[in-house]
Parts: sequence; structure tokens; C-alpha cells
Amino acid sequence: MSEPLWRLQDLEHLTTHPSDLVRDWVRDRVEHLPLGPDASRILLRLLNDPDEKIVSLSAVHVRETGDAHTGPALLDVLPRYHGNTAGNLMMALGRLRYAPSLPMLLERLQQPQDFSEYLGNVIALAQFGGDRVRAILLKEWTNAPENEMAVSAVAGALLTLDDDTVIALIVAKYLQAPPQYNRLLKDLRHTLQIDWICENLSDAVKRDLDAVCTELREEYHLPMEEIFSEEARAQLARDWSKPRGLAERAAIYAQVAREAVGRRGLETASSKFARQSMRWLAALDAFAQHLHRTQVQVSRDQLTKLDDAGARELETFLIVTATLAGGSRDYHTEIQSVSDRVVALWKLWLADDPFVPDDLGDEIAALGAAAIPRLAAMVQPEHFTWGGERAATTLAKIARATPQDAAMLAPIAVEWLAHDAIDMILEAGRDILVALGETSLDAIAAVMPGQNSRQQIYLLGALGDIPYAGSAQLILDHLESLLIAHDELTFNALRDLGCASAIEPLRAERVSGEVVLDETLLLLCELNDVQIPELPELRASYEQQQARTAERMQLMESAGGWDEILQREAESSEGMLLKLRCTRCRREYTYDVGTVYYDLNALDQSKDQRSRRDKSSGDEFWFQKRVVCKKCGAVDEYALTGEANIALLAEQMKMHLASKETIDTQQGTPRLKFYRFGLTDGRQMPPRRALEVLQQEAEAAPQDVSRRVRLGNVLRFMERFEEAREEYAQAVALAPDDLEAVYNLATIEERLGHWAESRPLFERVLALAAQGRGSAKMRAEFVQNARAALAHLDRIARDPIYRAEEERHLGESKPHDHIMPSWSTASEPGTLVPSPRAPRATSKVGRNDPCPCGSGKKYKHCHGR
Repeated sequence: MSEPLWRLQDLEHLTTHPSDLVRDWVRDRVEHLPLGPDASRILLRLLNDPDEKIVSLSAVHVRETGDAHTGPALLDVLPRYHGNTAGNLMMALGRLRYAPSLPMLLERLQQPQDFSEYLGNVIALAQFGGDRVRAILLKEWTNAPENEMAVSAVAGALLTLDDDTVIALIVAKYLQAPPQYNRLLKDLRHTLQIDWICENLSDAVKRDLDAVCTELREEYHLPMEEIFSEEARAQLARDWSKPRGLAERAAIYAQVAREAVGRRGLETASSKFARQSMRWLAALDAFAQHLHRTQVQVSRDQLTKLDDAGARELETFLIVTATLAGGSRDYHTEIQSVSDRVVALWKLWLADDPFVPDDLGDEIAALGAAAIPRLAAMVQPEHFTWGGERAATTLAKIARATPQDAAMLAPIAVEWLAHDAIDMILEAGRDILVALGETSLDAIAAVMPGQNSRQQIYLLGALGDIPYAGSAQLILDHLESLLIAHDELTFNALRDLGCASAIEPLRAERVSGEVVLDETLLLLCELNDVQIPELPELRASYEQQQARTAERMQLMESAGGWDEILQREAESSEGMLLKLRCTRCRREYTYDVGTVYYDLNALDQSKDQRSRRDKSSGDEFWFQKRVVCKKCGAVDEYALTGEANIALLAEQMKMHLASKETIDTQQGTPRLKFYRFGLTDGRQMPPRRALEVLQQEAEAAPQDVSRRVRLGNVLRFMERFEEAREEYAQAVALAPDDLEAVYNLATIEERLGHWAESRPLFERVLALAAQGRGSAKMRAEFVQNARAALAHLDRIARDPIYRAEEERHLGESKPHDHIMPSWSTASEPGTLVPSPRAPRATSKVGRNDPCPCGSGKKYKHCHGR
């Protein structure tokens, strides 16, 4: 066995490191590495860290692992903070039940700074229990604001008191709440698979109640027969088959509920009923009473809302009852009644039953190595069972407790990760590998790098938490293939290991604009005290990124903040940052693509049309800037990644977060525009496809001047200015007297800063117009624009300061270099054509309005040609 990369004393020493990046790494490692109880010393130091983020996250870890000795430190720190950090500190104090903190918690409950603090406080208070706390929480429940998260917070706090008398209050509150509160029923204890229930409720309420009961009983082992008698269900089945409104059907539910409560009500319930059955009856009681009130109100003045109201009540009722009924079976009593306790334990623990209590697994895990073969045989990743899931988590528990007895599990765990299993089994496999530590590296190496993407993800996660040089070397041996498959996860694993051997390989991979790579490299250098020439640049970039993130978060939380964010983006030279995959070398990098345009024509196409169309991924998006692969240099050979799609979706969400005035003024967001792209002959196609078509047409008829000009216009739209210039030049060579070709060549020369070349071309435009070339309308517009351009060139020639300013901006994108799409409230804006044969897009710019390019000319005399 080799020495680990980091020991407890190393991490403790690093808590005073000047770099916040290093100290936060220490906090993260304390959370993930098996350092034992002495790790609390490090957490106590981090609670006094100057960085609030580190304090807040340390409090979260203390909440899970702290002991009585950390209470004074938490209480000492609490007065310095508010908001989310204070909430985390409060929850940690509550879990420790540190009594001296109670007065401060009660005092701050009266005037919380924000919801995060309020949430942390009520959860903390519930941990203390007692009549005083119960009374305070009930008061908060009564006065809870109409905020679904506040209701959820207090409900969760009350439920931790294990007081059955509050159950009916909570259920009644939820039943009276809007439908969206249903999802918050996850806060009720013993909730399992609530999402599945919600997804199936809409169909379930339309079927026979007997079928619904059977489905819930078989799927979740809910004791439906205990409440719904056979006679009652038979009557319900008969009534359900009759054409009735949902409200009438709901009344039948209420009748059965009252019958159940009458037979087995809370006040007369026998002690043989488990706590969960009592909770279930409380839900029925609350439901029946509430439904009765609803029926009276509906029958008077809301007849038109019967179906909606009834559907909501039935849905909520089924969610509540299914939730509260979970686990009503008394498993502990069953075990005690069996002579051979171990046999009973195994039978229950491996049964396909979702409600077996977790604490029974502790007894199985205590069997240690003797239990491993039977548990391992039970886990079949490709065939899910509840018993198999529990077996996997128990094996992970054994590996953590006695890794020396569980070495044979390493190849088994690696094999699990190769299957499309549920997350619980995959996470258990990862946890086993981490618990086994260095002894699991051989099993991991046998399948690295592999082709199974999910297996790679979990193996990288495991390697990052196995702090040995062998883990880092295993990643570095397969660095290229891992970076192709999962670049950020690979960087994160090397970051977690903190191994100096990764510095030089990462330096070799470094390219501009890759934040995760740069931050990983910076951490490794500062952590290992390694000096490289790029270190000052890396530190400055990191600090700038942190400042921008903090400022953005502050704006997002302020009134009108999103308007301010969009305004700053409009004034910034930075475009949208998207992570794209090169289709040639398969590497993924982040690119500044400028403004992104979405082709609205894509929305008009049916799924069949889109499936038949030969297009690359993301073809409906066009980027203002060309994408040149940072690895192999391939140009515009890319595919959108999942991260890119998320970024584009987030950009669209900004239009809902900012004010309508801002969105209308900016015609979308500064980095995302919507348009309709097509050719002047009526064909609609995205820019890249248009380019392919026009290139083929130009090659088929190389002497056709109009096709050369049209191709040049598309290239100019795509900001491929040199290529556009070549097409215009060829058109002029073919037809020296073609007014449009000469004019377009003159404007592109001016755009490229070739002022000496553009002057004679503009003068030739005037001469050709005087000869009557082109239509009268074209001549008038071209003459006016050519004269304005010559005046502009004259000023450049005589004013050195103006010339220098123009030269400084030569490389920048300008609005009039491409079509100016817009956001329109009518969703069907007009047409904007920047030249007679250029692609067209949507806008509201009028012919006599000022040109959007800022030239001061009328749009029709500038880029509305």
C-alpha cells in the first residue's frame, strides 16, 4: 500500500492558505474523504474562514457530522451572518440540539432577513421539540404567508415533532391549497415514488375505483382493504360506472371516508394500528371534512367549476393518502414474532417491498463478510427490485465499515456501473470502490477508459475520491480519450485528487477561454506551491470570474436586475458563450459565438419534414462568429452539446424575466435573436444550407454575375468578408459595368479598411449611375450612399484621430454587417433585406427610419438596400 496524497494534518495546515480556492478545496475534501472524527478540527477552523461561501458550506457538513463540541463555534459565528449562511448555521445548531442557541433562534425568527434564514430557523427549532417549540411552530403555521415554500418549511418542521395531532392540520392545509402545492407533499414523511403517483393520477381517477385500489396496493403495497371495505368498494364500482360529474364521485369518496373514520377513527383506534395507519386515517378525516365544505360551496355558486374542483380534490386526496399510508406495516413487530430473527431479517430485507425500514439494514450489515455473497447475488442491475437496491446499499455500508473484508466487491461494483441500472445501485457501486480505496484501482484499470459513458462518469467520480497517486496516473494514462468523452468530469477528478503530476499535462491542454481547465490548473499550482509562467494570468482570470458571478447574482436578486443584466450585455463586446463539440476531432470547447440567430422557419416544419431534411445538429441556429476548433482548427464543423442547449434555453428564459420594454427595445436579448432566413427567390433555408446551395449554383454557372453577387451577399451575412470580397471581385471582373457588383465590392473594401481601393470603386458607382446603368430606384439609392461613403473616406484622409478610431474598430463586428433580426410581439415581423439580393430576415425597421447601423442615414439609403 502506498501513502495517500493527503493526510489529515496536511488538510489542517491548508486551512490557513491565502488562496480561497485552496481552502474551499480543503472543505470539499473533508466532506468526501474518510478522515474520521478528527476531521471536526478542520471544520471548526473553516467556520471562521474569511470567505462566507466556505463558512456556509462548512456549516452544511457540520450539520451532518458535527458533535457537541462544535455547538459553541457555530453559535459564536451565527451573529455575523444572515440569509443562506445563517440558515445553514441554524440547521446545524438544531441538529446538535445545542440548547444555548435557542434564545437567539427565537429572537431571529421574529425578523428573518430572507426565506433561506427563515427556513433554516424553523427546521432548527423543530429539532429541539417540546411544548414551547410546538406552540411557536403552530403559530407560524397559522400565520404562514401564502408562499408555497414557507408552507412546506413549516409543515416539514411540524412533522419532525412526531405529534399525530398536527397531521390533520397539515393535510387540511394542503387540501385547501392551490394545485401546485401538491408537489410539496414530498415533505410529508415516508413518501416514496410520489412522482410515479402524480403521473398516473389523471388516468387513475377516470377508472374504476377498484382498479385504482388494486394498482396502488400491488405497486406500493398500500393497505387499501383496511380502509375501503369490500361492500363500499362494490358500491363505488357501481356508482363509478354511471355517468356522473367528478364532484358527485368525490362525494362518494367522502362517504366512504366517513365510514372508515367511524369504524377506525383516531380517537377510538386500537393500539394494534401502526402510526402510519393513524396518519392515513387522519388524512381521510381531513379529506372528508374538507370535501363536505367544498360540496356545499360548489352546489351554491360554482356549478360551472365542478369538474375542475372535483379533479383537484381527488388528485390531492390520492396523493395524501398514498403518501401517509406508506409503511403502515409494522415490520419490527413481524421480526420479533419470528423465532429465528436472522431468517426474518433476510426475508424482509430482500423482499420486493419499497417500505422496509432502513434501520433493519444495519443488522444485515453487521453480519459483515458473511453477508456479502448473498447480498451480491441479489443485485441484478438490469432487473430492478426493491430488495436488490437495498442489497447494493448494504454492500456499500459493509465496504465502508470493513474494507479489508470486502475487496472481492471491486470487480462486482465495476460491473454494476456498466449497466443501465437505477442511480441507487450505480451510486452504491461507486461508494464501494471509494471505500475500498487503492485496492480497487486494478479493477478500475481493467475497464479504463472503456466505451460505456455512464460507467466512465461513475469511475471518474470514484477515482477523484481515492486519494492516491495511482488514481491520478490512471486518469493521465487515458487523458485524451477521457477528455473527448467527459472533459469537465476529468478536470474535476484531477482537481479532487490535487496531484501535482497533473499540472504539466493540463498545461499542454490549455487553450483560451476554458474556465474549468484554468481553475483546475490554478488550484493544483497553488495547492502544491508550483510556479508556472501562466500563474498570474490564471489568478487574475479567476478573481475576475468570481467578481462577475457575485455581481450577477446580486443583480438577479434585485428589482429590475434582469433589465440591468441585459443592458450590460448589450454594451459588452462579449457574445454568447457556448460549449460545442468538434465533429472532426470530437473535442469540446467553449466559444464566444457572438449573437445567436434562431431560424423561425424551423418552427414551421413538421416533424416528418425535419426528419427528412439532411441537416447537422443545431442547423436552425446560426452564429455571428465563425467557430474554429481550438484543437484541430476545423472551421464551422461543430455540433451543439447538452451544455449549449441549456445555455440557449437559459437565454430564452431571460425574455420572460426581463421587462417587456427591455425585450422590445433590444429586439430579443443582446445574444439571441429570432428571424426568418430565406433567399429573394422565395426559398427558405438556414444560412449554412443557403451557402451550400449558392456555391453549387455558382459553380454550375461560373459566368453568371448575379449568382456571384448573391453568393457574396450570403458570405457577407456570415461575416466571411474576405470570401465575400472575392465573389464580388469576380463579378466585377466578369461585368465591369454591373452597378450592383461594383457597389457591393466598394462597400466590402470599405468594411475591410481597404480605403484606397474603395474610393475609385465608389467613384465608378457614380459614373455608372450617370450612364443610366441599373434601375432608376437602384441608381438613386446607390448614388446617395456612394456620396456618403466618399465623404466618410475624405474625413478619414484629413483627420488622423478619426482615422485611428476607425482603424481600432476594423476587426469588430458591426450591426450592418449582417441581417438585423428582431423580436416582435406580433410574432410575424416584416422583412429586412440588406441588399437587393441578400438573405432576408424579420424586423420592424421602416424604410424611412434611421438605419440601425448608426450611420445617421435613412435605412433605405444605407443597409436597407
